Parts: sequence; C-alpha cells; structure tokens
Amino acid sequence: MQLHAEVFGREDDPAVVLVAGLAQQVTWWRMGFVHAIVVGGYRVIRFDNRDIGLSGRTPGGKVNLAAVEFGDADTAPYTVETMADDTVQLLDDLRIDRAHMIGYSLGGMVAQAMAAKHPQRVTSLVSMMSSTGAPDVGRPTPEGERVLYAPLPAAPERAIAQLIADRTLWSTPPFDEATDTAAWIRYEYHRGYDTAGVGRQIAALRASGDRTPSLAAVAAPTLVIHGTADPLIDVSGGRATAAAIPGARLVEFPGLAHDLPQGLWPQLLREIHTHLESAS
Repeated sequence: MQLHAEVFGREDDPAVVLVAGLAQQVTWWRMGFVHAIVVGGYRVIRFDNRDIGLSGRTPGGKVNLAAVEFGDADTAPYTVETMADDTVQLLDDLRIDRAHMIGYSLGGMVAQAMAAKHPQRVTSLVSMMSSTGAPDVGRPTPEGERVLYAPLPAAPERAIAQLIADRTLWSTPPFDEATDTAAWIRYEYHRGYDTAGVGRQIAALRASGDRTPSLAAVAAPTLVIHGTADPLIDVSGGRATAAAIPGARLVEFPGLAHDLPQGLWPQLLREIHTHLESAS
C-alpha cells in the first residue's frame, strides 16, 4: 500500500511516527504540534493512512458495515493489524529501524497493534483517545455513535457542513465555526476525504476484535492519554488500555473531548516529551 508521508527534522534524530485517527489526514497533526516535537530533538513523520488523503485506496468499494457489526469480520477488506503492517512498510521505505509511535483514536489502535505485532520496531508507545477493542469499554455516547456511523450527504457543501457540525459535537468547548477550524475541514474534505474509504476504516476497526490479550505482551514503554469528556471513545477505553499494557502510565485530562485543542498543547506536549525522553 502506497502511503503519503511528510518528514520533519534531522535524519539522525530519533524517529517519532504520528498515526492519525479515523478519517483524519496528515493535516490533523498541526504544524505547531509537529514543530514542538521536532525542536525537542526528534525526526517526526506524519502520514495519511490507507483510504484517506493522498494515500492509496483499498480495492473493493463500499463495505457492508452492518455485516461487520454483526460478526461477519471477513466482510472487512482489512484490519487494524493490516494498518500496522502498512506503518512498518513505511518505516522500511524511509529506512528507519525503530520509532516512537504516537497514535490518536484509530491511530492509537494501529500503534498498539504495531507494538504488539512488531515489537522490534517500536521504541515507545503513546496511545491517545483510543481503546483496546474490547466490546465493553470505550463505547461512544448515542450522539457520538451517530457521528461515527451516519452517512454523509453526497453534495460536497452539505457534506462539509455536516462534518463541521459533527466536529462541534466531539470537540472540547468552546468550538467556534468562524475560526480556522471550519476552513481546515473544508480544505481536508477537498484534499482527500473519501466516504467509501472511511467506511473501510470503520470496518477495519470493528473487525479487529479485542487486543487485550496481545497488549499484555507489549514491552515498549507506554503512555496512555485520554479525556474524561470524550463522546466518541469513552475514557474507559483509555483506562482499559493502560491496564492491559504492563507498566503503562495513564494521564487523564478533565473536560477534554476527542480532540487536541491548542490550549492544551503545553500540557500534552510536556507529558509526551517526558515520556519520549525516559523511553530514549
């Protein structure tokens, strides 16, 4: 699978790979956030997962999400573990032996799977706003479930308006549509939003099952970050992740929803830098 990637920092600095969430592109990781990690002495790689942005698309068109939801995992064209394999291939292409993995939401699941399946490639793990895949933890609120599974309108302007409304629901308040956030959503939609591709990512998430047993073998130093007001992945998902990985450290942010608001960057980055330094 061909992945679009962007690399920042010096080639001989330790690598940090940022794995975006469901339907998110490289632009999810704002340059200010990326730069703050780079100046800490790291080489940062951000990329589009398969089926979104400028990366390759999985053949097959739309998937039957209802079938996946009701137990027919074979309906999904790939799994979270496949996406972890994609990330390993990206490291191979960049000639990077090992990297610190920082994953957000679905990207956190990909990073978890990579730490479990390819431990020799993972220096440390940061799992943010994510879960283990266990069915009894990390469940969305009813409104969050609607955001995840409701189809977008076909007309671009209506789809963009719906994405903005959805972002309002899962973002930490205050959220102002008049700010550059709405402009970013519009840009991202035209850059490479793919409704069928997002459906395939959802199918991968649902078909991957419970990673709890495999996470017990993760040896990489692990930091788990979660917000207590997350409507898409309940904080119980982060708590379960920390409990499943030996020695993992859990940091909860009161009132944080399912985003990375710039006002919290100093605190988030402080936790991440401390973790990276101790793991290195």
